[in-house]
Amino acid sequence: MKSNNKGFTLIEMAIVLVIIGLILGAVTKGKDMVESARQKKFYNSVVKGWQLAFINYTDRTGLLLADAPSDTNAKTADASSRDRKVTGTIDNAIAQLEAVGLEPPTPSRMVSFGNRTISLGLSYNNNENRISMNNVPKDLAFAIDTMIDGEMDPDNGAMTYTVSENETVSNCFFDVGTL
Repeated sequence: MKSNNKGFTLIEMAIVLVIIGLILGAVTKGKDMVESARQKKFYNSVVKGWQLAFINYTDRTGLLLADAPSDTNAKTADASSRDRKVTGTIDNAIAQLEAVGLEPPTPSRMVSFGNRTISLGLSYNNNENRISMNNVPKDLAFAIDTMIDGEMDPDNGAMTYTVSENETVSNCFFDVGTL
């Protein structure tokens, strides 16, 4: 007697499931790699960019960027009146960079990351000149903290921040150095 069973064997089903698993794993890994690349790009262009802007400005002028609220403090302000504490705004810092022929790392105090707009500011706290960021996605803050400090610790290191309940980070600061 000839059996006329139509269907898949257990081995065929197992092979199909393995292939589906491999495809899903590759897609998930690809998404993680894309997100990691976006975070590194933000770190390099915004965070590292502003840190380098402070260093380059100091090298060119001998003064600390944003040490005075004037847009052109590099050309007009007296170095003896400086307190080596950042003041003013990111917009002042951008104007000061442009006044000495340096290109600012960001065109304004507002930068985009995906569908978020992150605002940048300047602050002086605990003897540190710092850039502040608000409305930062939690995953981005964790990634930047790990890139800067080598570990994710919101309370210690060159980057500090507060994680809110809505998955957004506020009071996010990173050190830009002193003179």
